[in-house]
Amino acid sequence: MASERAAVEYEFYIPAAVWEHGATRAFLAWLTSEVEGATVFKGAVGAWEGQVERTHVVRVLAGADEATSGLIAARAGELMRAWGESPQTRQETLMFTKRTAVVVTVEFGG
Repeated sequence: MASERAAVEYEFYIPAAVWEHGATRAFLAWLTSEVEGATVFKGAVGAWEGQVERTHVVRVLAGADEATSGLIAARAGELMRAWGESPQTRQETLMFTKRTAVVVTVEFGG
């Protein structure tokens, strides 16, 4: 039997240069504890403002409520501030996308 529910899909584009940063690790640990599931696509090559960079994409499904959305945005802001504490990890932008999704689950009826 299949069931459906509303969700929000987020994709975070995290430059490889800051992937091992402690704040990145803390953000991802928090994020994955707050959502139903996450998928990581490591080693993508992207371009931003004419510069090519290696990027890791983290896709998560979260509840479709404003509180969750606001909390994720606030935590992303904290991540940017942490990266900005050092010239070696400072980033101009953290980009993430947010899309409305319908999660469909099918369970084995055995």
